[in-house]
Amino acid sequence: MKRTVFTVAVVAVLAACQSDRTSPPDISALIQDANHNAGNAFFFWLPPVINQQPPATQVFSGQLSPLVTITNLCLGGGVVRTFSGADLSVSNAAYHVNWHTAQDNLNPACTYRVSVTVGTKLMGFADVDVVSNGSELKNVVTNEFIPLLDDRTLPLQFFIGGAVGADVTISVESSDERPCIPGLLAPFFPGSTGAVGNSCYEFHADPPLPGGRFNTNVTVGICPDANAFALDHGTLDLLQIFQFDAGQESPIRALNNVPAPFLHCDPNFNPTFGARRSLFGDLARSFAALFSPRPLYASSRRMMFDLGAGGSTDGFSRFEWALPSAVNINFDIGADGSSPVAAGTVVNSLYSRLGVTFSRSNTNGPCPGTGVYANDHGPSGFGSGQNNVTVCPEGVASDFSENEFGDIVATFTEPQVLVCIGATPLGPRGGATTGTAFIEALDPSGATMSRVESAPSSPTRLQQTICVSGQNIAAVRFAGTGDGFAIFDNLSYVRIQPPIL
Repeated sequence: MKRTVFTVAVVAVLAACQSDRTSPPDISALIQDANHNAGNAFFFWLPPVINQQPPATQVFSGQLSPLVTITNLCLGGGVVRTFSGADLSVSNAAYHVNWHTAQDNLNPACTYRVSVTVGTKLMGFADVDVVSNGSELKNVVTNEFIPLLDDRTLPLQFFIGGAVGADVTISVESSDERPCIPGLLAPFFPGSTGAVGNSCYEFHADPPLPGGRFNTNVTVGICPDANAFALDHGTLDLLQIFQFDAGQESPIRALNNVPAPFLHCDPNFNPTFGARRSLFGDLARSFAALFSPRPLYASSRRMMFDLGAGGSTDGFSRFEWALPSAVNINFDIGADGSSPVAAGTVVNSLYSRLGVTFSRSNTNGPCPGTGVYANDHGPSGFGSGQNNVTVCPEGVASDFSENEFGDIVATFTEPQVLVCIGATPLGPRGGATTGTAFIEALDPSGATMSRVESAPSSPTRLQQTICVSGQNIAAVRFAGTGDGFAIFDNLSYVRIQPPIL
């Protein structure tokens, strides 16, 4: 009896929160899963596709509804066969399906793709090359030969991890308590009390999560109330979900915004953290979907519940939308609060999600152009490992002076009352005299409201924090004063000062 040999190249595709990958990489790609080439941290191919076992540190998500699709790449992705529902079996650590290749009249000249999806999310795939003779398949990366079953069946097994370590019930309750989060500074958007239009919610796990935490972060989100939509789009896009945990040393924290396109709240506006429409019916349907298996997907960095736009957290408590009152930017971490910023990155609009953009007053100086950069040349020299903000690209010293290079302008989406920058004054070139750094506050017309200069430079090159304050600060500008050079880092700004208790 003629047998068929398969040569297998396995690639697991990242099911990211921010975007779904719609086109696979090249067939020659290396293995990518949780153990290979920084792939999806929650998706694992198992034997015979890859000779590895499920991770002991993750809990199997056995209540999902995967779809396995076989496509012929020679025919432009034509579907050969699909497996779903009862076609798959589930053990305590893997999903199983048998592909009876003899039934599909496979072409030895073609490559076939085995894809695994959950809902709309592509979890991973394996590319299979067909060879004309033999009773084995070959993983072209590991060069391991794997026997097919006698009837030319290819067993497929895979593991999808979860965010919780045991079965739990997640309850979602609207709260009529006002304030929703005590001590949260306005403006905040709890919605109206009652069942309809409430945007103050409590999430609880029963039994409580071990240690009070998920195994990995989850995305939790709600539609903000109708009052939030009266804001201009730029301000609306700055809103964050705030989490309240009574009894904690710091009970209030803003969650990092994450894209969450699975809850549609406003069909006319799609901000960076996900569209949202303030309709309770849609919200209720999303909550109902939460408790079904399908919306729980794996990603490289977190598990996500199908709740909506919002923030990333490792635990549940009370949540409410509000406008952040203070922001800190160190130019080493991106606007999402976790992604590193590579030295040399242009930051003009990198932090627009946090309500600030950067420009420069002189585009014809020694470092010409419009770019404002994160540059790791610091007070100790090049390659400091810590980014500063400057008008010069990587590879050029990051210190700059007002007269020779111009200044950097930071423009805010919302007016601020306090803005600070870390400044290390170096003085003029040659070191004959000392120098200072300055920061100026600008009103909406661009007029100077106030100006603060640092203490004079010193041989020890110490960073100082210089601040300007006032009502309705629309922008600030900063540079080394006159001919003096300075290095800048750590921008912070405050929209509203907390009350003095």
